[in-house]
This record gives sequence, C-alpha cells and structure tokens, in this order.
Amino acid sequence: MSHRIKLRAWDAERRCFYSSTQPRVDFIFGKMGDGVYINNLLRLDLTDENTSQCIGLTDKDGVEIYAGDILKDSKGHIGQVFWHNAGFLIEWQERSYDGTRPVERFTDDCFGYGTVIGNIFENPKLLEVTS
Repeated sequence: MSHRIKLRAWDAERRCFYSSTQPRVDFIFGKMGDGVYINNLLRLDLTDENTSQCIGLTDKDGVEIYAGDILKDSKGHIGQVFWHNAGFLIEWQERSYDGTRPVERFTDDCFGYGTVIGNIFENPKLLEVTS
C-alpha cells in the first residue's frame, strides 16, 4: 500500500499556491536542489517558509488541513497548524490563565468541530491577538 504525500508551495510573487496534486505541477526533491516546476518552465524553490504538507485530516466541512492553515474551533478560538519534531500541532492564540500560549497535539477527532478560515501565507492578520 502506498501513500502519496500532498504538498503545496506558496508563490509570494504570484500570490498563489501550487499543489502536488495539480496537473503539470511537479515537486522535485534531489541533490540538484528542491523545487517546484510548473509545466517544466517555472521553478519555485521549496523552503520551510513557503511549503506545507497536508496533515491527513479534514475540518468539519471536509476541507483538507495543511501545515500553515489557520483554524477556528466551535468556541471561536483561533490557532495555527505547524509541524514540530514528529507530529502536527496547533498553537492557539488565546492565552491561558498562566500567560502561556496553549499548544495541542492533533488527534483524529480533534477537528471534527473546527473550520479552516485561512492560512499564514494569504491571511497572516488572522493570527494577530487583540487585547
């Protein structure tokens, strides 16, 4: 059984995503350098800052969740999905009683009640904490 990893890369100049599932978009990894080739012409370098992986879960509306996505739960809490060590986590923007920023590990049912409302590439202002 094989599992295909879904990736997307943000092109800041063109302000759009390229996805590894799009026709004629090839994600290339190797010693010659990492890059995304669109129709074998455009090369977009892959970096930690512009590339995100699908985490294998969906939100309550069936939208696939990627690292870098911004989520809103049923209580109105907003958080960002990110990769840390060996797993995907969400960091909630609301502060806990001791002033720390809560971080939660994903579980399979964690986002059955949440919604993807944007991502850090197109909507970074969604993460600004208001006092």
